[in-house]
Amino acid sequence: MKILDAHIRNALLGMSVIVALALTGISGFVTLVEELDDLGQGDYSLQLVALVTLLKMPQLLYEMFPLVVLLGTILGLGALAAAGELVVMQAAGVSVYRVAWSAGKAGLALGLLVLAMGEFAVPVAKQAADNISSTARFGEGRVSSSVVWLRQGEQYIRIGHLPQDKVAEDIQVLHVNQNDSRLIQTVAMARADFADGEWQASGLRETLLDYGSVRIRERDSAEWVVDLDPDVLKLFVLRADSLSLRGLFQYIRYLDSNGLDNTAPQYALWRKLATPLTVMVMVILAVPFVIGPLRDTGAGQRLFVGVMLGIAFYVFNEVAGSLGQVYDWPAALAALTPTALLACLAAWRLHAAVRR
Repeated sequence: MKILDAHIRNALLGMSVIVALALTGISGFVTLVEELDDLGQGDYSLQLVALVTLLKMPQLLYEMFPLVVLLGTILGLGALAAAGELVVMQAAGVSVYRVAWSAGKAGLALGLLVLAMGEFAVPVAKQAADNISSTARFGEGRVSSSVVWLRQGEQYIRIGHLPQDKVAEDIQVLHVNQNDSRLIQTVAMARADFADGEWQASGLRETLLDYGSVRIRERDSAEWVVDLDPDVLKLFVLRADSLSLRGLFQYIRYLDSNGLDNTAPQYALWRKLATPLTVMVMVILAVPFVIGPLRDTGAGQRLFVGVMLGIAFYVFNEVAGSLGQVYDWPAALAALTPTALLACLAAWRLHAAVRR
């Protein structure tokens, strides 16, 4: 049985690599065309456009991986069926469930592999791509050109620019009275630098608001007392689905400690944790395509049905996540429901293939 497992695993891996190269190449070309729209902005040259596109490839592959393994399994098992090897296996007493188990173990290994890729390769490559693009287009090694809003207890913080990892510019801090929600103080800072575990601000302008009076004080520099780690600050300029598990845990912890909504990162966390299971279910779902009612159809028709099924799962997964955030479902429920329904569909189709 070890030889059988290895044979099925090799067939799936070989075809999955081919499908991954094909789909990633198509998605990469689309990404390249999108990046070309910004060509010529600042120092954003054609070479940098190509480099940014390459750095975005890991995330493209990560997002498409369930579809990749579904099509790879259909093609891999289809090749075994075309050569009569699946018929020989069944004639030797190997059940359909045993073939599905062998394929499922290979799918679980692939799922763990893509989870590791999403944990280590995707965040690093995505951040590098954003840094290169922002630096070339806006200069100064800018981490983000968008405004970032944060909350620290009674403070509401607006950061206009993040030129470097440990530097923030164009900062405004609003202090609100918790009892009556009244604005009592504003602080404008031209720049803040993080060093030795604390923030040092420069170019400060403080405005104290009281009933019937306004006091303004300006200072060249002062310590900015705020519990804000630069690593946490960078999380606010990245998409939740491109963060690592460690980054998501850190992001959620910060939001919880400040009473902020953590629905989106919670959903991204559970969706990322469900990746190995989703990939394994996709592989098992592909088995009836070759052994079940579709085994007498051509490879093109099986691929078409597989593509439609993969697209339907992707759409349903996105819709479930959006509905979960709108109706305040538990993040685990919203993230795992599509995979659970897919597992039920795979079990039903596998049982139907056995009975046939």
